[in-house]
Amino acid sequence: MSNEWYLYCVDCDVQLSQEINHGQDELCPILAKYDVVCEALLVLEEVDAEVTRFGSYFINTEKLLKHKGHCIGIKSEYGYLLDDCNKEYKCDACGNIERCHRKKSHDGPCNKVRDYRPGKDE
Repeated sequence: MSNEWYLYCVDCDVQLSQEINHGQDELCPILAKYDVVCEALLVLEEVDAEVTRFGSYFINTEKLLKHKGHCIGIKSEYGYLLDDCNKEYKCDACGNIERCHRKKSHDGPCNKVRDYRPGKDE
């Protein structure tokens, strides 16, 4: 089954890169060093160099730089982030079957809402 992944700004609810089928492993190193990547892109802009690719996919450096300092994740085409719990659970309020968007290692009950602020929803 295909599963497209892309860089995603949680703060702005915006897709930041093209979708890559099973590309989460390609995106993880970029996410781990997102601020460093952005700093390098700024330096390259100063010398009029243009970066258009990371690995096997094209990037929009303007989008990456615009969201520097924001909460960035790797999101799937199915709407969950790479480190989401993603377990199905029955909502106590409405009875619907939902997917948990809290971190995989969370304590307490599953929830479709996640607090992305640093130190929250651990």
